[in-house]
Amino acid sequence: MRAARAPAIAATATTSTAVADRHPSPALLARLFDPRSVAVVGASANPRKLGHALVQNLQRGGYRGRIYPVGRGGEEILGMPSFSSLRALPEVPDLVLVSVPAAATPEIAADAAAIDAGAMIVLACGFAEAGDEGRGLQRALLEQAGAVRVIGPTCMGVANLHASLNATYFRELPAEPGPVAVISQTAPSGALRSISCAATASACRALSRSAT
Repeated sequence: MRAARAPAIAATATTSTAVADRHPSPALLARLFDPRSVAVVGASANPRKLGHALVQNLQRGGYRGRIYPVGRGGEEILGMPSFSSLRALPEVPDLVLVSVPAAATPEIAADAAAIDAGAMIVLACGFAEAGDEGRGLQRALLEQAGAVRVIGPTCMGVANLHASLNATYFRELPAEPGPVAVISQTAPSGALRSISCAATASACRALSRSAT
């Protein structure tokens, strides 16, 4: 079992985070903040799509682990082949990034649970903040996720500069990590300001406005 590194920056998650208990193990935290592999569900070859930005940010940030775009199976995305589903991956990813419409997330969560993925970050919106239908989707998402830890939904992602991990929609983050952890509840623009101002920060997690 490897030890978790100190997280560098984690941005935007809601308090609807699904947890099996309140004390995650070091091994679980390592899969979230220092993953050996990351799957991006909703990855796209279209530079205007947010799923494209997630893959690109991982690459530009210098992430040293394995990246698995999940989208249209076989479509090349930033020089990498894509896979049709999480179940089609050659290994179980430590971290799953989800950038698909809210209605599709329960099925993705079920796939993540079926393969025993470490953690899942749901960057999609349209859940509890959108009314009764969205609240129903959020419940279904968390139910289908089972034991898989969920960050989100309606969040901007997680980043750990110590691990060169930029699993967010933000294209530019501070170049160097620091020793301070920051948790903030804010809209995306506020989260970006918090991260940009925290050049000496070690961890920053900005919660979305939909948190209750």
